[in-house]
Amino acid sequence: MADKYIQAPKLMDIAKYFYGILWLFRRQFVKPSYFKFNNRDYVYFSHPYNGTWMNERAVEISLIWEEVSSYAPGTVLEVGNVLSHYFDVKHLVVDKYEKFAGGIAEDIIDVDLTRKFDCIVSISTVEHIGWDEIPRVPGKHILAIKKMRQLLQPGGKMFITFPLGHNPSLDQDLFSGRLNCDQMFYFKRLTRELWVESSQDQVRGSTYGKKYRSTDGLAVCVWRG
Repeated sequence: MADKYIQAPKLMDIAKYFYGILWLFRRQFVKPSYFKFNNRDYVYFSHPYNGTWMNERAVEISLIWEEVSSYAPGTVLEVGNVLSHYFDVKHLVVDKYEKFAGGIAEDIIDVDLTRKFDCIVSISTVEHIGWDEIPRVPGKHILAIKKMRQLLQPGGKMFITFPLGHNPSLDQDLFSGRLNCDQMFYFKRLTRELWVESSQDQVRGSTYGKKYRSTDGLAVCVWRG
């Protein structure tokens, strides 16, 4: 078991090197491409970290970073450390497992914050809450979302994106309406690098890690304070 964890960082380094080479090649020879959302064109987000052009990050980062950038950093809370891998972020980040300067390394359910935020975002994080913990706690995502909503300023917005097919309990709560989203949007993956805005019926039955290395369906949920 110990050997497994010794090898993991080496494998990650190899992956970063490999994605870096691919990204440089694409930057030189592949033209930027776009996806549509709410009748607007957005460029697919391409970055060597995590090979974003090959997974849902291509859509998520493009959408969420535009929202985050429209708010003053002091009014933004991010749950799950994602954006700092791609941008020089100034907002507050809460992440149970990653320790970094300016962040809070605590479970969002347990974190004690006295202020509220105009914008709260969480990118491909809630599907792991409870589901990928030991012991597994199905449904813990409900408590996490409830806590985030409590931290939302009246008139503020909260955006949560997650891949469908990873956490069946979360998917079921989404489709049943138990998450109480004010708005729900979906994207269906047609090829490795092509995503289209879709209906809920079109993304039902989405799988994770089967046809692609991640998901073939993406949910974008919005709440208002």
